[in-house]
Amino acid sequence: MRLTLLSGLSRDIIIRISLLVFLNMLDYGLTIYAISSGIAKEANPFLSWMSLEFMGIFKTFWVCVWVYRYYARPRMLDVGIVFFVAVCIWNTIIIW
Repeated sequence: MRLTLLSGLSRDIIIRISLLVFLNMLDYGLTIYAISSGIAKEANPFLSWMSLEFMGIFKTFWVCVWVYRYYARPRMLDVGIVFFVAVCIWNTIIIW
């Protein structure tokens, strides 16, 4: 399904989905920086054994699944956004 205003999605939902995807990419970028510079290690036991490239694919896949499952429920998209904001803040504090 193509996510456009013409497919019945409101501008608000498209903004939330875009923000969720952006925060996922920011989290991935901060994680790559922290791991490759030796500042931190991956704390998630499900992701710690993966290569950085596969981790990015895996995380992107699950964000896409989350969006597909909950795009009609804005509150669930907000839960994902709050989660990634918290993770990005945590990563920034660790790097700083």
